[in-house]
Amino acid sequence: MGGDSPSLSSADVERIEKGLVQLSKRFAAWYVGIEDDPDRREVVTSVATLLFEFRAWYRDGDPWDEEMLHQALMGHLPRKADLDEADVHATPGATHFVLQFLGEVGEISDGMLGRMTAELAELAPEFVRAMADPDNFGMAKRLARQMDLEGIDPSQAEELQAWMADFNERPIEERAELIPDSVFGRPSDPGVGQAWAGDAPRPKRRQDHAARKRNRRRGG
Repeated sequence: MGGDSPSLSSADVERIEKGLVQLSKRFAAWYVGIEDDPDRREVVTSVATLLFEFRAWYRDGDPWDEEMLHQALMGHLPRKADLDEADVHATPGATHFVLQFLGEVGEISDGMLGRMTAELAELAPEFVRAMADPDNFGMAKRLARQMDLEGIDPSQAEELQAWMADFNERPIEERAELIPDSVFGRPSDPGVGQAWAGDAPRPKRRQDHAARKRNRRRGG
């Protein structure tokens, strides 16, 4: 939500979350009729969910338009979404299906669909570059990348907590390379560059994706 938005009540949060689940399920059901491959369906529906969440939580459910698409692809996803390279390259194509869906269900007009599709075509190569630029990464994504480099699985709570404790004991210069001072304040502050439990990144989508592929090969 924007900085000037009032705090959400628990009822508001529940309503938004319920709406997101319903919308994601509606999209998934729609896309099943287009794509047979389960791996491809997973990628596209995951991108759809990311875009739906961005609109709900960061744009207060505003109407879809080119500006929102630009903010999602060039700001929000590079900052927040920890996707593997294949999924990054697949995201513009997946977004095209999201726009199709929004047009078919009446969320956007034919004219807006055309404008957003043109905007998407222009943004696609810029988006791939933005997703690879560490300067665009938010704190959680930076932590996730560092954990990945050090072989840490953030889905394992004890392993995660041990890594965060170790990270917070590292020299401030080392931490500052990963977490910009601007996030925390002055470099002289004792807490600058410290990681807290609330900063912990969610496990990468690719980890869940790989696990599901293994289960399908086993017949699970």
